[in-house]
Amino acid sequence: MYIVNIQAKNYKKFIRFQHEIYKDDEQFRDLQSVLLPDILRKKARITKGSEIEAYLLYSDDNKIEAVFILAVIDRLPDTLQIAFLDFIDKEEIFGEIYKFAKLKAKEKGLKKLLLGLNLHVNYGLGLLADSFQKPASFGSAYNKEYYIRHIEKYMQPTDLLYSYKIKIADIGMNLPERSLNYIEQNFSIRKADFKNIKKTAALYTEINNKAFVNHKYYYTARKEEDMELLSSFKYIIKEENLLFVYYREKPIGFMLWYPDFNQLLSRGQSLGLMSILKYKLGLKKIDTFKITEFGVLPEYKNSGAVIALINYLYKLRGKCYKYLESGWIWEKNIESTAMAKRFIKKRYKSFKVYEEVL
Repeated sequence: MYIVNIQAKNYKKFIRFQHEIYKDDEQFRDLQSVLLPDILRKKARITKGSEIEAYLLYSDDNKIEAVFILAVIDRLPDTLQIAFLDFIDKEEIFGEIYKFAKLKAKEKGLKKLLLGLNLHVNYGLGLLADSFQKPASFGSAYNKEYYIRHIEKYMQPTDLLYSYKIKIADIGMNLPERSLNYIEQNFSIRKADFKNIKKTAALYTEINNKAFVNHKYYYTARKEEDMELLSSFKYIIKEENLLFVYYREKPIGFMLWYPDFNQLLSRGQSLGLMSILKYKLGLKKIDTFKITEFGVLPEYKNSGAVIALINYLYKLRGKCYKYLESGWIWEKNIESTAMAKRFIKKRYKSFKVYEEVL
């Protein structure tokens, strides 16, 4: 086996390999081939000022057996990430990648090796660790079951994350009148303003950076990165999908939610114009929506702001869907885990992150 650092002419091979790995997988939906070209070509904002190197692992008979990116993000400068990893079902394949990555990390004088973060939490955190036969939802990690088995011969999981799912009819949103009165008197909810994307992105970035300052895998985002993210979404989501909560006149939190667009796709498909058009024309239906992210300023975490957001969303779209699913929640995020257990109750899927101090 040998590993090659690839350039632009081989980027298509990197992307095609993923399709080869998942070609017979009923749960696979192609969520990466849209964003990967800009990351590989270093056009995405997240790559600015960072080291991004793409690799192919070949067998002795010149067949591609794995693809991966080694990345050092400028705001996580002591860590080498193994990101966007795919490989065939052989334990020794990951073993070669692991040894290669450790060697590279030591050459660069880095302190940690990290597997499970794809550059930034916006691109994914955690490898799917169970529920491989359940549908893969839009924005959630999906990988082969054997990945975990082979990886854990070399690295041990250091962090767990969970998603939650519930029938909307089973959500207990009958809040006490006293709580409702307090929420109505003190909080208001405003939809995003995509006509002023710069202002919206700046507010989203500001709250994110303050809300997740203590999250182990979150590092300071730049408003240009979030503007790129929101701009890429604005043709498939509405202004109601990004909600901001205000305490009186002060913006203190947000919630990002969207329909599970994977339900529009067949095996191996990516989300394109035709899928969105059919959805908007009512030709395809979605029965699940996801709360993929919410954040509240630390001093307002127990103020009722999140309940105000959930209550608003429940009234707005609770009758339009059958199920509610959460994005991944880090098990050590006590507030978010407690909120998920209160309203969504049952764990749905598990995800793992692997970190090794060198």
